[in-house]
Amino acid sequence: MSEVELLESIEQSAQMDEKDRHYAKAGKALRELSHALKNILQMVGGATEVIDYAFQLKQMDKVEKSWPILSQNVKRMKKNLMDILDYTKKQNLEKCSCNLNEELKRVLNSLKSVAQVKKFKLQAQLDAGLPEVNIDPERIGLMTLNMLLNAIDQVPEEGGMVTIQTRYIASESQFEISVSDNGDPYTPEFQKQIFTPHETHKQRFSTGIGMMLAQQIANQHEGVISVHCSAGQNSLSAIIPIKD
Repeated sequence: MSEVELLESIEQSAQMDEKDRHYAKAGKALRELSHALKNILQMVGGATEVIDYAFQLKQMDKVEKSWPILSQNVKRMKKNLMDILDYTKKQNLEKCSCNLNEELKRVLNSLKSVAQVKKFKLQAQLDAGLPEVNIDPERIGLMTLNMLLNAIDQVPEEGGMVTIQTRYIASESQFEISVSDNGDPYTPEFQKQIFTPHETHKQRFSTGIGMMLAQQIANQHEGVISVHCSAGQNSLSAIIPIKD
C-alpha cells in the first residue's frame, strides 16, 4: 500500500468512526425522545379527555383551563420531533453575509409570548460594533433558540431574567453569542449531560436534545458552546470564528 493509499484509508476510517459516534448519539436521542413523547402524550390525552367531556357538558370554563395544557404539549412534541430530525439528517450550511444582531432579534420576537406566559424578563445586549458575519442564519438562529429555551427553563417563577449578548472579539476574529439566566446553579450532573441526549425533568420549553443540536450547529461553523456557572447566574457561550 502506497503512502497516499494509507492516508486515504486512515481518513476513511476516521470518517466512519465519526459517523458511528453520530449515529450512536442519534440512537440514544431517539430512546430519550420516546420517553419524552410518552410523557407528553399522557398530558395531551388527559387534556383532550377533559376538553371533550367539558364540551359535552358545555362547561367552557374547563375548556379554557385545559386548552393551554393541550396547546403547550403539542408544541413540545413538535419541538422534540424537529430537533431529532435536524440532528440526524445531514445539513449542508447555506452561508451568507448577514447582520447577526438583526437575525437574533427575530428569534427574540418569537419568544415574546413565552416571556408573557412565564412572566420573566427577556433582555438583549447586542454589540453594535459587530460586523456582518458569514454564517447560515437559519441554523445559527436555531442554535440560539435552543440556548434561550434552555435558559428559560431555569429561571425562577418570580423575578426571572434571561439575557442574550453578542460580542465582537476583534483580536481573535471571532464573535460570541451568550445566553444567561438567574435560575438555580446548574448541578455538576446537568453540566455533564447538557450536550448529550437526556431526560428533561422540568419539561416546559426546552427538549432533552436541543443543546446537543445547538452544539452540532456551533461545530458546523467551527465554533463551540461552553457552559459557565456562578452564584446567581448560569451562562451558555457560543464562540464562532469570523470567516470570509
